[in-house]
Formats: sequence, C-alpha cells, structure tokens
Amino acid sequence: SLAPMPVRDRAASVESAIAAGTALEPCAREVEALDDETRALAGTLRACLPRPDGDVSPFPPREADAVLARLEGLLQASDFGAATMYRDVAARLRATFGDRVHDLDLRMDAYDFPEALAAIATLRSAGITA
Repeated sequence: SLAPMPVRDRAASVESAIAAGTALEPCAREVEALDDETRALAGTLRACLPRPDGDVSPFPPREADAVLARLEGLLQASDFGAATMYRDVAARLRATFGDRVHDLDLRMDAYDFPEALAAIATLRSAGITA
C-alpha cells in the first residue's frame, strides 16, 4: 500500500481549518505541506506505472549532452518547467542511458531538484553507453 492516509488526513484538517475561519498563515503552511505530500504520492504512483518506452530511439551523444545541459539550467534556476521538459525527454534519456537514468527519474518525480542535478552529474561521468 502507498499509504495515502496522511494526505487524506491533512486535506481534511485544512478543510476544517478553513471552515472554522483559521488565520491564513497556518492554513497556507498546511496547504504547502499537503502539496509536498501530494507530489510525493504522485511520484510514487508514477514510478509504479509501466514505462511506454517501446521503440524510442536514443539521443545521439551531442544531443544528449545538450538536453542534459538544458535540464541542468532549469533545475539550477528552480524552474518547474524542468519537470515538463523531463517528461518530454525521459523516454529518450532512458533509451540513451538505460537503467542508469532511474535515479534521475526518481528525483524528478519527487521534484528534488538538487538531487536531480547530482543524478545528472553521475550520468555525465558514466558516459552515454546504455
């Protein structure tokens, strides 16, 4: 079980606080925490889905390097567009790097940008052979 109970419980707590007229700041903190928990749960669920990578072609080495550089730039800027970009290129990165891209998949699913940057550095140091 993925135990979504904390998400359900926090959502009910926020809903009750809003209905009771609780001050904005405590509610906003709870909503932020709920957002983090929901994203983590979604990442966990996404990781359970089968990957539809089938006949995806790998990136040529220079293109893979350029894609990783663009992704690094977005991650360094804490730009949430990094997640969208990653979804668009993830299958081809998997075809390029094989199972070594798994750590990057996990970090991007969790919106853990600092660790995603570290995962990219690891990919770069290992080279582009799948």
